[in-house]
Amino acid sequence: MNSEGQTTAQLIETIAGLREHIAALEAAQDAPDVEGALARERNLVQQIVETSPVGITIVDRGGNIVFANRQAEYVLGLSKAEITTRTYDAPEWRATDYEGSPFPNERQPFRQVMGRGDSVYDVRHAIEWPDGRRKLLSVNGAPLLDRSGQIEQVIFTIQDVTEQVQNERALREERDFVSAILDTAGTLIVVLNREGRIVRFNRMCEQTTGYTFEEVAGHCFWDLFLLPEEIDAVKRVFSALVQKDFPNQFENYWVTKGGGRRLIAWSNTAIVDESSAVTHVFGIGIDVTEQRRAENALRESEQRFRQLAEAIREVFWIGALDWSAVLYVSPAYEEVWGRSPESLYAQPLSWLDTVHEEDRAIVRADIQRRIAGNFSPVEFPEYRIVRPDGEVRWILARAYPVRDASGAVYRIAGVAEDVTERRRTQAARERELRSLEQLSGAPRAGVTAETFGVVPLRQFVPDAFDALVADYSAALERVLERRAYRVEHDVSKELRVIADRLGSLRAGPRDVVDVYLAALKRKGEDIPLLKAQAYAEEGRLVALELMGYLVSYYRNHLMGNGTYRATDTLGERRQT
Repeated sequence: MNSEGQTTAQLIETIAGLREHIAALEAAQDAPDVEGALARERNLVQQIVETSPVGITIVDRGGNIVFANRQAEYVLGLSKAEITTRTYDAPEWRATDYEGSPFPNERQPFRQVMGRGDSVYDVRHAIEWPDGRRKLLSVNGAPLLDRSGQIEQVIFTIQDVTEQVQNERALREERDFVSAILDTAGTLIVVLNREGRIVRFNRMCEQTTGYTFEEVAGHCFWDLFLLPEEIDAVKRVFSALVQKDFPNQFENYWVTKGGGRRLIAWSNTAIVDESSAVTHVFGIGIDVTEQRRAENALRESEQRFRQLAEAIREVFWIGALDWSAVLYVSPAYEEVWGRSPESLYAQPLSWLDTVHEEDRAIVRADIQRRIAGNFSPVEFPEYRIVRPDGEVRWILARAYPVRDASGAVYRIAGVAEDVTERRRTQAARERELRSLEQLSGAPRAGVTAETFGVVPLRQFVPDAFDALVADYSAALERVLERRAYRVEHDVSKELRVIADRLGSLRAGPRDVVDVYLAALKRKGEDIPLLKAQAYAEEGRLVALELMGYLVSYYRNHLMGNGTYRATDTLGERRQT
């Protein structure tokens, strides 16, 4: 338990002791001036509770909160009246651990005190205020006994440690603060005599090392805790302290009872007597093992980020909220824009000058909306830039807000992608499709209109048309496989089957082109240009082959007078 926790623990023990004394006075009704003594004791308890710098609550044995002091209002985010309408485990607290996981009821301080019949210290969990803010708490609790020795109530001291926990996660920024406030949570305190023997060893030292004070008292600390390779360096530091060279700071590993290693950052000083002779060396340590691991992981993460950002072809950047500064831009900027990253650092909005004059107003308007405070993710309309060599490129840019630990937006990050080739591919595909649509919509000769149905299959029987498109697409895929991988497929057999189905529906050449066109569209618009061209080239040949099989179908099924041998009800309905 840290020194602040010790102070609050002593506070609740004092209050509990006073409560027991009051109970004893109440029992001694025949004692002289008992009423005056009771009044003084009650007044003392009231003054301690109301002037306490920590929140204090009292919970009855049924779990109902029956008292809260003024500081508890600030810690819990509720008025006294609101606090005393709740139980210790009311769902409105939304209790979790510090990481946000559910906090088991059996770990609640109240349940622990009632179960153990003893005090609990530094129980840590989080609650949620009515406005949605999460608060991290440290709770100490002690039982209040009735005259029969049974737990009548439980008294708690409650501290809001939200900021403290956040500071611990930013060790680099709060090192000076921790050094100045020696009694913060998580500090190890050890006192050595002039020979280096342990005379004091606080609870945090016990928790960190696994040793009790009784086990280490009177031993030289370098005989118990130090790595062999660090003993000489630590002894030199200790000797300097004894020679009045203090204060100083030092980091070394402590070996725990279980054989583990913990890296401790020490702030050391010395205690002197009246003659200024050093009598004891006093060390305050912070376990920075996890922080160092986190710092190392952060450095590794930053290195990986830079490696990734410098390897991708897209331009990645991070800038100020008002676009007045570029904090980072990946090397791809020079490849896409044809300008150096240094030029962008020097003039953060110089990229805007490269935007094509026909697109610049739209892009500038979007930026103004971001500066005005609309920090939602945005995908800019595709725009053109003009490189120094005069080449025009199309850009797709996205911007995202970057938030700090409190959720406030403090940076803007973005990705810009060169989509010039994609737009060229898309334009080529659109030209191909337009040419096919012109072929599909070509006017019919009179004899064709008389021989075949006048209503396109895609309108007359859409379900059958979709099935034909699916089968045609499958056949086309096998043709491409045959072309690319020299795989043998009997595509002709599949096309004959499709032709027979087309003939039974009295399809014409336009219907074959419609099937081909629909199959190409279903292949998707994001396929590479070369594959789209392959689909188109092979598709034309397959369509011609399919028309040939359709002609054969009509030759086999039409009589000399040009009528079907069997009644074609569907075809008749189609002509109608």
